[in-house]
Amino acid sequence: MEPRNSVNMSSLRGRSSLKSAHSSSVLSSNSGLGEGFSSQLSSYPSAQTTVSISSATRNESRPLPTKTSSLSGKSDRLHRLEQRLSGLHAGLEKQRQQRYQHLVEKLRQLEQEVSEATTSGNEAHAFFREELKRVEEELKERQVEVNSDMARREQQAQEMEHRLTKLLQNEQEALREVESSLMNSFTEKAKALR
Repeated sequence: MEPRNSVNMSSLRGRSSLKSAHSSSVLSSNSGLGEGFSSQLSSYPSAQTTVSISSATRNESRPLPTKTSSLSGKSDRLHRLEQRLSGLHAGLEKQRQQRYQHLVEKLRQLEQEVSEATTSGNEAHAFFREELKRVEEELKERQVEVNSDMARREQQAQEMEHRLTKLLQNEQEALREVESSLMNSFTEKAKALR
């Protein structure tokens, strides 16, 4: 390698006489890079053995990633369950609002009928007043039932979310254990091949 460097340096000196001082400094730095490249070429056999070892271990550990894909599938199913849970919660809230609006509209209609029936006599007025009280009590009871039902469903949703979170954490921990075992087996096989 040293005779080649001496020939390169002599040719570079010949060229530097025809060019400026800046180009000669660039050529001398390029010759230094050539020497570094030649020193890197000497380490190619060890690099080739490293590549062969890594490819061999990669082929041996190829069937294992199917476990990680199954874990990712379980995570996707958990995500879909969470989406369904949020959709059910939104549907229950919408249904509660619709029932409440229906009862409020019914109450308004009864109030309007009471106001119109005041001219028809005290008996009719008393009748509608009693009817209005009955509807108000029914509305209050229905509101209490809806609130208790919503509280129960929210508690169930929270419990389900807690279970899903715990299951997801367990899946993630299992995935980390699989990755750790893969790394350990890879390290042991690499040491064995050395």
